[in-house]
Amino acid sequence: MRKRDRIFHSYAEWVARRPRAIVFGCILSALICLPIALSRFRITADQDALLDDRVPYHKRYLEYLEDFGDQEYIYIVLENLEPAVPGQEPQSVDLSRLKSLADTIGAFLQARPELYEQVVFKVDPEIFLSNALLFLSEEQILEIEASLAELDPMLENLGGDPGPVGVLRAMARELQRLPDQAQSSTTPDSERGERLFKFLTGYLDELARAAVGETISEPQALKELFPRSELDETEDDRDGYFVAENKELLFLLVLPVKDYDGDMAVITEPLNELRAFTEELQQRHPDIPIGVTGRPVLQADEMWTTDADTRKAGLLSFLGVALITFVIFGNFGRPLLMLLSLAVGLSWSFLAATLLVNALNLLSMVFAAVLVGLGIDFAVHIVVRYQEALVQTGQPVAALKRSLTTSAVGNLTGAVSSALGFYGTLFTNFSGLGELGLVAGTGVLLCLLSSLTVLPALLLVYDGGKGGVRAVKPLRNIPIRIRRPGLVLIAACLASVALAYPLDRLRYDSNILKLQAKGLDSVEWERRILEDSKRSSWYSVVYAESLQRARILADSLAALSTVGKVESPSDFVPDNQVAKIELVRRLFKPYSNLPELAQPAPVALDAFEAAAEELLEELDGLQALTMEWTDLEARAQALEAITELIVKVEVVWEGAPDARQTTLDLYARSFRDALAERLELLEKSSVPTGLSLELLPPPLDTRFVGKSGRYGVIVYPDVDVWNPESLAVHVAQVRTVDPLIVGVTVQIHESTELIREAFLEALGYALIAVTLLLWIDLRSLPKALLALIPLAVGIFWLLCAMAWLGYNFNLANFFAVPILVGIGVDGGVHLIHRFGECGEIDLTRSSTGTSVLAAALTTVFGFGSLTIASHEGLSSLGALLGIGAFTCLLAALFVLPTLLHLFYGRRAGDPTAQPS
Repeated sequence: MRKRDRIFHSYAEWVARRPRAIVFGCILSALICLPIALSRFRITADQDALLDDRVPYHKRYLEYLEDFGDQEYIYIVLENLEPAVPGQEPQSVDLSRLKSLADTIGAFLQARPELYEQVVFKVDPEIFLSNALLFLSEEQILEIEASLAELDPMLENLGGDPGPVGVLRAMARELQRLPDQAQSSTTPDSERGERLFKFLTGYLDELARAAVGETISEPQALKELFPRSELDETEDDRDGYFVAENKELLFLLVLPVKDYDGDMAVITEPLNELRAFTEELQQRHPDIPIGVTGRPVLQADEMWTTDADTRKAGLLSFLGVALITFVIFGNFGRPLLMLLSLAVGLSWSFLAATLLVNALNLLSMVFAAVLVGLGIDFAVHIVVRYQEALVQTGQPVAALKRSLTTSAVGNLTGAVSSALGFYGTLFTNFSGLGELGLVAGTGVLLCLLSSLTVLPALLLVYDGGKGGVRAVKPLRNIPIRIRRPGLVLIAACLASVALAYPLDRLRYDSNILKLQAKGLDSVEWERRILEDSKRSSWYSVVYAESLQRARILADSLAALSTVGKVESPSDFVPDNQVAKIELVRRLFKPYSNLPELAQPAPVALDAFEAAAEELLEELDGLQALTMEWTDLEARAQALEAITELIVKVEVVWEGAPDARQTTLDLYARSFRDALAERLELLEKSSVPTGLSLELLPPPLDTRFVGKSGRYGVIVYPDVDVWNPESLAVHVAQVRTVDPLIVGVTVQIHESTELIREAFLEALGYALIAVTLLLWIDLRSLPKALLALIPLAVGIFWLLCAMAWLGYNFNLANFFAVPILVGIGVDGGVHLIHRFGECGEIDLTRSSTGTSVLAAALTTVFGFGSLTIASHEGLSSLGALLGIGAFTCLLAALFVLPTLLHLFYGRRAGDPTAQPS
């Protein structure tokens, strides 16, 4: 008897002397381990912990967080469009309603500082309004002052009467002055004249609409009268709300209180309360779409989805494995013992997981579902061989000795190879993957330990009672007999060639959007933000040591084709302020104390008609003047513009009966208020105080200035950040300005490549380790290579199946291949060990084929349970693992016996035979 056999015989006798004590001790330890594990069990959504902090780009990102603090906000998005009605265009919503709703949400959140650390939805604009001119160059300031000086007479006239009569008379006087300023025979009008014509066109158009009864609450004509600059901003730009450039989205930024130690999703309570409140608001305002997104929300949704999926998959896996074992063994007794042994191993594994890692992450939390399918395999091989020996001997102890002698070595090799497949991830820079490998690999070994301890004791207690050995129904061996191995091998090769036809379709897709569960609102709103504005919750940051350097970087970054928006501290602190303040105060002193505009008197129609007739006379004079111009094209353009204005004056004149008095008066008051607002802004801007970073309101003060004193320039992409190719182009472009950029865009871009490299490294380590292990176990390189055949063929068939079924590798399912390296050799190892025992190749004459089939089916079902996941990444991982386990099984049952026939067929009865 070999030394190994003597060890297992002695072990079986030791178990036979105290089976109840072993069962009691193992179950008691499991009952102790489980509550301890549950009390320490924690899942973290901190995705920054998935990467090794020694990786350069990740190290820089952690330093950025330490310097600038948490900048990952929840985005609350209000959309300025009603939901589209089929067949109709979406209707715009009054932006003031969105602002009112933003005030409501902001007040609600600010009243809960225990949940929301910072709520930013409106920045007080006063400090910027009084310094608006300082953001212009000195040349632009001079141009604005000159333009305003030209308008002074008209503004003075409007001050006495800003109603329609006063406006028409003031414009008539201004037109009267135009011929003196347009003496050139080739220039139809001065710039001032063009501005007057544009203003007059808009004003008359609005006046005509008011004259026929239309209410116009927000006059727009004044935009053409004042110089285009910061002074020409609309109310939407000046009141401090965060509105997208296209005015379709309004944003609120919320920094929730994050609990990384006690909460799985970190922001569960803040996010749940926020969503409940916004859903209530949505019901009250169904015409204003409200969304909640941002990186913290995306992470929380992914964590919740993954947690729910793994729980369901784990339960389904356990029930499915139980059903398979009941069917294969034809009874409930011994399969229940196997499941009890598995439960003990899982309990030990949970405690080990809590001790080995601080917390399970998004990847390692799936280890339990994986272990259910793997951990039962060892018990299957032991019980199958035990029942076979029990039928032959009728003695439980003798059957146990034979079972351990024959199956334990194969189990040990299979378990260690599976563990090595997982442990290979420990040598990569992807910490999250390494943690999964650590807890899953250790769990495999602990499940093997439970199969070698509590399961043998349970079998002896079950079969060694006073009633004698319980009835044993011999297992029916699988009906696979290979009579013509050459033909089978040719058929397998031809099938492989045929299946390989669509392999060129197989891709590696690193788009993380495709891993998310379908239908998540947070994902849809993130896409909408990117599509409808040049802003995203994903951005990168470039450092600057001075404000001047920040300005240079911002200009360089804004010129890049993939950059949508750049935010810099220089946006809020103008350059050359001392000289500009002196210039503005000197030039704009006349506007520093403007008199208050009079309220317009009710429109008197006789005075209105007189003013309109006066304006017509001036227009007729201009029309006659243009007839003297020699430039025919310029003359034609001028005549067309003047004729259009004449027509508008006549329309207004004829459309103002007494019945329209109310809307005319309302428009007069609205125009006066709009003019007063612009003059007030001009008055504020005439006495600038200067700006510095210290004066900026929160969160601008900390958003752009770190604790170290460095400045941060924030870069938003103008590409689909979910698309890896476009994101790579964006990051590459930004790196041409500064190669040391940090931020979420860099994290996502670099980590996707890091994950791919980590998978390949883990695959290489696993292949080397498993090959060496098989060589040591089988003591023969040819047999070790034969044991690898089911793995090689199975993975090739898996790739073919993926191509046919439309699967691609992604950031989640790529890990299936290193796992399969560990478990794919299991069937081959047991078949070769059985062949080594008796030289038997025919699977119909031994129970090993049945145990290989049963173990593989439990693995397939255990992994396949993950396909029910709504998280696309987990679902595809389960699919690839299930398909891969099945293809490795087919290769083990058909290809390996065929090769054994070919190499060892003539000496099948000689276990020491070598390949021919």
